[in-house]
Amino acid sequence: MAPKRDKQAGTTEVKLFDRQDEYLSAIDRLSIPAACLEVDAMISGVQDSVLRDSVAVRAYRHFRTSNVMGSENVAVHIYDSWFASYKTLFSSIDEFEEAGLFAFVNRQSLIGCKVPMSTMTDIEGNDVTFPFSNGRRSIIYFYSTECPKCLLTSLKLKEFILSQHPDADIIAVYTGDDIVDWNAYVAEKLNFSSSSASVCHLRGGDSDFVTVYGVVQTPRLFLLDESGVVVGRHLDVDALSKLLH
Repeated sequence: MAPKRDKQAGTTEVKLFDRQDEYLSAIDRLSIPAACLEVDAMISGVQDSVLRDSVAVRAYRHFRTSNVMGSENVAVHIYDSWFASYKTLFSSIDEFEEAGLFAFVNRQSLIGCKVPMSTMTDIEGNDVTFPFSNGRRSIIYFYSTECPKCLLTSLKLKEFILSQHPDADIIAVYTGDDIVDWNAYVAEKLNFSSSSASVCHLRGGDSDFVTVYGVVQTPRLFLLDESGVVVGRHLDVDALSKLLH
């Protein structure tokens, strides 16, 4: 005979999670430091260890999948503060390992982080180190020549640069290794510059761009300020335009 389920406890838990989801949506509107503090307070305020695990997992998943810029900072914070230290536990080792990998590949390019210098080969075969130390903002665009979405982003980025003339350096990084295909793509789709925006074409096929910028798929657009600090990540061209004005 199956054990009777505690209906009252189940109902209470559902109500708790519903309220948590509403609270997490409200936290989305806070600054990154404030959001991290609120999440920590929410998780630490749960006394039951099993329920605390569930609350922490739901919070992590919320910020891991949110489209609000800066949410990845909060997801990595939750992993570091609660799961990496085993204060709380995921229900599966697979999700724990995936969360660790997510934190590893995104940690260096989160909002507010100063990215480390990277060296890649330009289209003429020269080594180029960036971000540049010239007091200008940097738009870093990772793309693949085989990616349909990249094609749309490339064309829209070109239109934006030629029409708006942003005061920034554009660093276009090809993530593949087909040199012939790369040259043809640049000539046809990314052959643009303006009086205020210089364009540097680099190939990242042999570099560590995955762990530095967390690029596991393309297209990916980043905006760095004059000091090389990330102020926008995983942008579309419209969002990039708003940040630059």
